[in-house]
Amino acid sequence: MRAALSTSLSETIVEDLPKPIIGPGEALLRVQACSLGPPEENQFYLNRQSPLVLGRGPVGYLVSVGASVSGFKEGDRVYVPFHIPYRSEGGGSPNHLQARTLSRWTALDPGGFSELVRIPADHFDAGAVCLLPRSLSTLEACFLAPLSQVLQAFQSTHLRAGGRVLVLGLDLRGLLAVQHAVAEGSHVVACDRNKRRRDIAEALGAVPLDPGDSSQNARSLTQGLGVESAVFFNGDTESLGVALNSLSFGGRLIIAGLNEDEKLLGISPRRFLSSDLSIQVSTGTSDSMLAKALELLEKGERDLSQLPLEAVDLHGVAKALRESKENKAWLGTLVFPGGAVKAELLDDDATDIRQIS
Repeated sequence: MRAALSTSLSETIVEDLPKPIIGPGEALLRVQACSLGPPEENQFYLNRQSPLVLGRGPVGYLVSVGASVSGFKEGDRVYVPFHIPYRSEGGGSPNHLQARTLSRWTALDPGGFSELVRIPADHFDAGAVCLLPRSLSTLEACFLAPLSQVLQAFQSTHLRAGGRVLVLGLDLRGLLAVQHAVAEGSHVVACDRNKRRRDIAEALGAVPLDPGDSSQNARSLTQGLGVESAVFFNGDTESLGVALNSLSFGGRLIIAGLNEDEKLLGISPRRFLSSDLSIQVSTGTSDSMLAKALELLEKGERDLSQLPLEAVDLHGVAKALRESKENKAWLGTLVFPGGAVKAELLDDDATDIRQIS
């Protein structure tokens, strides 16, 4: 079977790998599509293992189901998170100090950028394999991972009508965060150096903020009040400063996603003490947020048509990863290991998707 094997974000080749062999309690997935994921998280995994088949949260069809797997059969269309989501009792936010025990770090074999994937028994035991309704398009299903991460980041923040939120870093997650906060009735300021991203955020209902424009700041865009919450989606330390200076008294800074920049949190505690600020680091997602994301998409409560996407096959992964590293794009890239885009499943009449060339 073919898979895109990465040694770094700059070096990826398509190779023939042995077909995964499943055992009892496992299943074999034929991958239809998988999202690229943000560059800092892809780098996080590559720092721990290289070479590696990247690709988290594939969508596809079960082609073989092992003994003792209940509730699933061959031909079922499913979404599978790369790691088992945190378990959250009663829908609450997981305790990140216990994240290693709440989430078993069992990964898919070999990864979403592969024609075939082995789903480990732990995924089925934990209820982490999500059976997809027919009404959900492939495009929507591929948004389950980033949307659930956004919901997780906002979990401990009370979004409300008239509330004030700053979103920094308008990649795919950032734009989904803008859309979610606007839908909850919040006044949203969206910050990114990329004008195209700011324009998209403005179309979603946010007030755009150019961090390079000294005449603008989040306080001036909120009548001097500042924001109650700032969600940070990239490793730009200058943007982190923008977030801190934008928070009102008692505000919360949320750093979302995996990031290994040791200088990122080099912040004086005095800034937090003097303004009664708090900080939260949100990684991954929980079972309750994954269920909520599925519900929102199934009910059509999130419009994905304003989020431009690129569709590539396995040979396009190398370029997509390089461009994400260079911060040229990552708005959204869907990888199709089979090399064909099913327009009727993607619903691309309503979406800016460049077909595989």
